[in-house]
Order: sequence, then structure tokens, then C-alpha cells
Amino acid sequence: MKKTLIILTVAIPILIGGYFILNSIAHNKIEQFLDEQVARGHLEYQDFNLSLLRGNVTVNTIEYHKQHQQVQAEQVGIKGFSYWNFLVSNRISVDHIVIRRPLGRLHKKKDAPKHNEQNKKQESAFDKEIRVKHLAIEEGQLTYTADTADLLKVALFDLDVHHIRIDQQTLRQKVPATYEDFSLKLSGLWYDMNELQEIQAADLRITDKEIRVTDLHLLPKYTRQDYIRVIPYEKDLMSLKLDSLSIPEYQLEIQGRLPLFEAPKIVFEGIDFDIYRDKTVNDDLREKPLYSKMLRDLDIELNIDSIVLKNTNINYQERIKKDRDPGEVYFSELQATITNITNTDLERNDFPETQIDIRSLFMGKSPISVEWQFRINDKRDNFRIRGKSSDIPEESINSFFIPAFNVKTEGTVNELYFNFGGNNDMAAGDFQIDHENFEVQVLKKNGKEKKGFLSWVANIFVKKGNKGESLTKHVKEVKRDKTKSFWNYFWSCIQAGLTKTMI
Repeated sequence: MKKTLIILTVAIPILIGGYFILNSIAHNKIEQFLDEQVARGHLEYQDFNLSLLRGNVTVNTIEYHKQHQQVQAEQVGIKGFSYWNFLVSNRISVDHIVIRRPLGRLHKKKDAPKHNEQNKKQESAFDKEIRVKHLAIEEGQLTYTADTADLLKVALFDLDVHHIRIDQQTLRQKVPATYEDFSLKLSGLWYDMNELQEIQAADLRITDKEIRVTDLHLLPKYTRQDYIRVIPYEKDLMSLKLDSLSIPEYQLEIQGRLPLFEAPKIVFEGIDFDIYRDKTVNDDLREKPLYSKMLRDLDIELNIDSIVLKNTNINYQERIKKDRDPGEVYFSELQATITNITNTDLERNDFPETQIDIRSLFMGKSPISVEWQFRINDKRDNFRIRGKSSDIPEESINSFFIPAFNVKTEGTVNELYFNFGGNNDMAAGDFQIDHENFEVQVLKKNGKEKKGFLSWVANIFVKKGNKGESLTKHVKEVKRDKTKSFWNYFWSCIQAGLTKTMI
């Protein structure tokens, strides 16, 4: 008993003294490292606290800046640092890293190198393994700038990542770390999309299992009157409001030649989409690929089973002449399902057909349904599009015909059916219409008064039609203007069908 007491009497002061000595050594080492970074101009901080026993380090009011990157944080805390793993296994092992209220200002120069030789030397010289059980960033803010222009702003974000590992092997990959799961929440997101548009989102949540966006807006930077002064040729000015976007059970792989994105379903709900095009400016004479080619040539590989659009309204307006109001076409209560969106393994024999099924109200009144198919791997870009509509009143037709063609129609289309197939060069198909008491009025320049003689001549050639009497014609060929979009191509088919059946 006396021997044990003597041992304890000697050992306890040694242990206590050893603890304070080690604590002092560790404190000096950390302070030396931080001061080296301060001397290099990379770091500023207010103070730090160390608990050797718990393996905790807290740095307060810290600011890191290197080249054009700058990050400030109210506090950086490290908990559960394993000295044993560091000394014995050459492993940096930490239970928790918490970064509170960071403010990041990231800057990219166009001519900045992506990956220089110095980066490679640093990677090859790194001989340790880093493991972090939990990384948390709380109440962060972010600004990303390219040259002098802001590209991205995040008003508030929180990030949680679990079981992070970094070593020589992971540093060679596009993502230099592995992890098991993560959660990212962003509020007040702003993104400069392009010359004409910007994006705002109230809330964005991304985990390793789901992506969800709520209250997203695509906004024009200019008015309709002003945007034509900054575009070199015809472009759409768009405005979109989206209530929610949900992508459950997605997978994203970026280690291959191209990123790969997979998802069983993408759901868009509550869309109001306005598109405006001013055709009084120069034409864009570049060739426009069809959708199959666009998807085939993407810089990302896709495997999406289905895309669902719910409660969608689409409004398209087109100004053809400066002295007239734009023509308008809109679709309300639109529901759509798109299946088999993939551009991977294009050579396989069982490559699936992309199918699009649309149901809507044309001009808010007339039911319309469309079925559309194509194969993304088909280099001839073959497609089939068929559909039908009914009970189309004259005011629905005239909302576009009067501003676009200075022509007014009278009469009702009881039923309309179309079935066209084609490729990148030519289309053909069938067109059927049932209309009654149909007349055409050629209008004067003011778009209100009719030109009597020209209207009389036009109606000589127009078939008035009777209810229940369907006119069906086969349209042999419609040549595609490759400087125009697919929808221009489709409208050319409809025009050819109308010409065949009505005149």
C-alpha cells in the first residue's frame, strides 16, 4: 500500500507536468504554423484556444486569402484530434470541424491555369491521410466573381459532410476527397445565367439522396423594348416562375471522361413560362440542331427515366412588325411526361425511344393532346409527332393571325388532327380538319378594318366547311429550314396541312 502511494505521489506530478509541457509544445507548434501563414500574407486571426486533453483547437475571427480567393469566418473549431493516430499511423484524424459564419469571396480569372506543375508537386509530396468524421459549415455566405462581374451569390448556406477521407489517391481524382453523405442548404441564391437572363431561388436543398428547389425564378435583365439593343440577332427573352423542382434518388459521377447524371424521375411543379421573341432584328443564320442531336451531343451523360411537368402554363409572343402588337399563343393547365432521356451507350441495339406525352388547353379553352417520339442515338434525327385538338374558336386563332399575318378569320374549328413524321431534312404526314362557316378577312395596315376586295378574292379559294364534314389531306413533303428551330419546322408542317385542306 505504501509502495503504491509512493508511485502515485511521484507519477501524478510527472503526468500533470508532462501534460502542461506537451500542451505548451502543441500550443507553440500551432502558433508557429499560424504565424507562418500570417507572415506569408495568407492568414489573419484574433486568437486561438487549445485543449490538449480533448484534442480541441478553436481559432477566432479568422481570415484566409490567397491570390484572389478570400474566406473570413467568425470561428473555426476542431474537436477530437487524435494525437495517437498522428504519431503512430501518420494519419490526421478529427471528430468534428465546425466553421461558423464564413464569408467566402472567390474570384476566377479567364487566363488562370486550372492545374499547374506546382499543384502536382504538392500532391505527390503529400504523404498523410486525413479523416474527418463530421464537417459542418454554419450560416455561410458566398460570392463568386469572374474578372469584374459577379456570377453567383448565396445569401445563406449550411453544409454537413460525414466521413471525409483525403489521401494521395483521392488527390489525383477530380473530386479530391471521398465522403459517405452530405447535406447542403442554400437560401437566397442568385446566378448570372447569360447576357439576357438571371436566376433567383428562395431555397435549394441538396443531399446525397435528393435535390429540391423551391420558388425559382428565371428573370430578364431588360425590358422587351430594351433587350433588342443588346442582341446581335434573334433571341428569346424569357421569364419563368417555378414553384418546385424535385429530383429524388439521383446519382452524379464526375470521375469519367464526361460527368454522368442519373435519376429515376425529375418533377417540375407549378410553372409559369413566358417567352418573347422580336423578329424585327437580324436572323440568326446558324444551323439549329433538332432535340435528338442536342441531347446526343451534350457535355454530360444522362440516364433519366422520366421527367414530369405538372400545372404548367406557357405563353409565347412574337413581334413580327414594329407597328403591330405581338402575336400570342398560350397553353394552360399543361401536364407532360417525358420518358427515356439517355445519351449513354448509343450503339446498343435496344436503345430506348424517347416519348413525350402532352395534355393541355390551347389558348385556355380548347383541349389539345400531343404524342412525340424520337431516338437520341438516331443520327438522321427521325421523329414522329401526332396530336389533336377540338372546339377552337375564332378568337383563339386570331390572337396570332391578326398581328402576324394581318389576317382575321371567322368560324370555328370543331376538330383538328395531325400526324407527321420526318428527319433533319424533310417531313411528311396527314392533316385533318373539321370546320364550319370559315371565312378570311384581309385587314388594312391598322389591323382593324378589312380590305373588302382582297377578302372577297381570298374567300373564293377558302373552303367554308360544314359541321361534321372532315377534310383530310396528305402532305407529301415539307423541307426543313435548318436555320430555324424544331417548332418552326413543326409549324411549317401545320401550315402545309392548312393550305391543303382549306384552299
